[in-house]
Amino acid sequence: MQEGPHGGLEPLQARGRQAGKGDRGGVLPAAPDAAGLGRAGGGAVVPGRHAPGAAPHADRPSGRQARHPAAVQRLRQGRAARGGLPHRAVRQVAGHRHDDRPLRAAHERGPLVPGVGPARQSPGPVDDPRRLAVSGLGQGEGMSTLPTSYEMPSSGDTPIWDLWLSIHYQPAVTVADELGIFAALNEAPASADDLARRLGLEPRATLTTLRLLAALGFLIPHEGRFQPADAARLYLLRDSPYYWGYMLGGRNPTIHERLRDVLQGKNGAPRPDPDGRPGLRRSGGSVDAWASGQIDLERARRVAAAMQSHSLPAAIALARSPAFAGVSRLLDVGGGSGCYAIALARRRPELRCTVMELPAMCEAASEYIEAGEVSDRVDTVAVDMFREPWPTGYDALFFSNVWHDWQFETCAWLARQAFDALPSGGRIFLHEMLLQDDGCGPLTAASFSMLMLLGTQGQQFTLPELRGLLEGAGFAEIEAEHTYGYYSLVSAAKP
Repeated sequence: MQEGPHGGLEPLQARGRQAGKGDRGGVLPAAPDAAGLGRAGGGAVVPGRHAPGAAPHADRPSGRQARHPAAVQRLRQGRAARGGLPHRAVRQVAGHRHDDRPLRAAHERGPLVPGVGPARQSPGPVDDPRRLAVSGLGQGEGMSTLPTSYEMPSSGDTPIWDLWLSIHYQPAVTVADELGIFAALNEAPASADDLARRLGLEPRATLTTLRLLAALGFLIPHEGRFQPADAARLYLLRDSPYYWGYMLGGRNPTIHERLRDVLQGKNGAPRPDPDGRPGLRRSGGSVDAWASGQIDLERARRVAAAMQSHSLPAAIALARSPAFAGVSRLLDVGGGSGCYAIALARRRPELRCTVMELPAMCEAASEYIEAGEVSDRVDTVAVDMFREPWPTGYDALFFSNVWHDWQFETCAWLARQAFDALPSGGRIFLHEMLLQDDGCGPLTAASFSMLMLLGTQGQQFTLPELRGLLEGAGFAEIEAEHTYGYYSLVSAAKP
């Protein structure tokens, strides 16, 4: 995920409930063939292919090494499990949406993963070398403390995700009203592609918008087509005596105008190259830096701080997943601040990790690696992933919030690159907020997809969509598990 394309947050909008579905913003849509929320596809996520012992550090692939060696502080062993959340806490029966209320209640109670307690606070003085100056984040300037404690926070982060991504709710409705989406669907239900043709809209933007409107409860999806729910017919059709459009109009004008332009095919994401690599544009967003392979150190530090802020709890929880058992050398592709590699290395002393990033991002990540006290087991390698060969010698490749930055063609290219870089038996891990199988929820994940539409070249995925991309590259043994909050881990093996 990149820097948000918008400024400050608007007040939290009231959430609609999906008509006739009972969905209130779930956590993980199970795979179509999954009996429950845990693993999809059956079998162990990582078969016992690798010896659990650590590989010698000298054997690591050549590249840019972490520049600040520090003593390793290993995680304390034998912590008592307290209030863990079982992977199969939520069920989805085929054809029905899951009810995540027990899971959300578990989030509100406190620790979500066995063996965790409240995070230790370490504010430190302003001149503490672990504090990194960060400017240009959100609406102001401040200081971001480089974390030295990788313990779970005492409360889940779904409320802050819900708040942050609520900014798209009202613009999605007002733009749909302005462009006649509700009226057109009231005349005849349609798929996203059909509606885009009827109204002259961009197809990918149309699908993302319809999915968010359905998650909000204003549209009903059925067999790939959308129709207005009663709330939309009553309050969002202009010939209704209850029409709300005059009240809703004029709010969030910046996002409204941006979404309208993207739906109309103006200033949207460029088309990928014929081989799948991303097209280039000059909007100034961070995704352009990754697409072009160029980012300066000041922006790299801002991006690392932003990624660290919303990824740290998820990274700590992810490190406790049994999916990484048996992995000895992991390449974190587009690893940002390195928080996932750091959390994994601290949790698993036998694991060696490398953060693959652009040169300035590697420098920014090295500061977090040193603060995390894993410099002897986590390093960086500077690679422009769209133009330079990927390093080999790793038995696992990990992507977190990377694929959602790119269109399907680019993700197919990334899948092929990962397949070629891995040995037989190697595994790929994708850490993303999954949409339900029909794409119309959970609400926060659908709004995250809108953020990706407006600020990057990508979108969030359903599990079947990721399965298709992975199988298309040759991967097999595709499995999924819920990890934390709205996040899931999808894994696959190279035969």
